[in-house]
Amino acid sequence: FIDIPVEINPHKTRNSSKGVIRCPSFEGITEEDLTQDLTPQGVCETRRITVMRDDRRRPTNTYILTFNTPHPPPYISAGYERVHVEKYIPNPLRCNKCQKCGQHFSKCTANAICAKCGESGHSETNEHPCHKEPKCPRCSGNHAAYSKTCPIREKEKQIVYTKHTCDIFFQEARQRVEATLNHPPAFVQAVS
Repeated sequence: FIDIPVEINPHKTRNSSKGVIRCPSFEGITEEDLTQDLTPQGVCETRRITVMRDDRRRPTNTYILTFNTPHPPPYISAGYERVHVEKYIPNPLRCNKCQKCGQHFSKCTANAICAKCGESGHSETNEHPCHKEPKCPRCSGNHAAYSKTCPIREKEKQIVYTKHTCDIFFQEARQRVEATLNHPPAFVQAVS
């Protein structure tokens, strides 16, 4: 047993954590400079959130920080400021190919489906928009697969929230959410 080489690697996600900060003071600082400045506080990566406005991607004052600890700290110190750190809860993952939740398109083996009308044979892009009526391929509702009103997306959002707030794996989070949806808690009505 002595001559068997052993390689030990830290877990890719369980030994790090992500937090969200909102700080207008960081407006002129690059992500690389911010990461370098916050390295002594355990920050190993910084990503600035951007939004689309007027057909342009614009930076916000919101940042996602990756810490080299299992849990993010409650705050960071930036110069003379104490900045509150919130736990990062990502949006549910949706495959851009088959439109199902919980997988990335690079792992998908299904046929491509249009995100707007739910039909195969074409996909909606900015250059080639779909002109058909919206129909969700997941729930058959009259909305596109990317709609925030989709009940399946809402369920997946609850699963992701449960996973990150309870610090559990996806399968256990899914079981908890589905158990709650199948057996909602009983409420007692007060009699006056």
